[in-house]
Amino acid sequence: MMEFIVIVESDADARTATELAERVLREQGPEWLEDYLKYQIRWAGLKIVSNCSTWKELKDIAQFYPNHKVPRYRRSKTVSKFDGASADKVLTLISTILKKEPERSIGAALLIRDLDGREQGKKRLASLHQARQNHQTADPDLAIVIGAAIPKREAWVLNGFVPQTAQEKAQLAELKQQLKFDPCVAAHRLRGDKKYPEQRDRDAKVILEILTNDDSDRERQCWAKTDLAVLRDRGIETGLTDYLQDIDTRLRPILR
Repeated sequence: MMEFIVIVESDADARTATELAERVLREQGPEWLEDYLKYQIRWAGLKIVSNCSTWKELKDIAQFYPNHKVPRYRRSKTVSKFDGASADKVLTLISTILKKEPERSIGAALLIRDLDGREQGKKRLASLHQARQNHQTADPDLAIVIGAAIPKREAWVLNGFVPQTAQEKAQLAELKQQLKFDPCVAAHRLRGDKKYPEQRDRDAKVILEILTNDDSDRERQCWAKTDLAVLRDRGIETGLTDYLQDIDTRLRPILR
């Protein structure tokens, strides 16, 4: 069974990212693809027993491979001190795992990250792309997908929110009036960091909780049921469109 390694900030991020990926792969896939995704592909973490790994776990996971060189967080000309260093650590760990655990077949790595603040987010995204470019030169067989949410995952979910009841329509209309913009169409304009608690009413997580009534099933419908064309159209500024495109261009060839 081939593994797609998923690196995220939380389990919620993993569910959103992997279910979106499966939708994209099924979109133009042949009839056999459904069974192939079910029986031949596994979303996994760096540890074989997990279904994802978090960025915070990297240091502890690296301790399982004490005799192998794993990069430290550093400032250099090739990998910046931002998320590129963490991504470099992930990709080096994957190379190490393949050497130490040859029974594992790892075909791809999904690097899912919230970008939070605008300026910091630009640096984070640039460093992730930098790390991918560096690693693919050394290991071109590993597909590396970047999912960078602007400002965070909840913006992707809001991109997929389409009101289904009169109450939801009224709630969305009220939020539009308060914010002076549509939080689903322009979710990138919401806040994603915690530095401004006085602007909590503009936080993407708070807006999503209001619209979905903090219902996890209703939230899931936003990425699992909303037409992919809507997600691609609304997700240009939140990074969702780029993520869906990355899945299409980097993961689909593996399945072929």
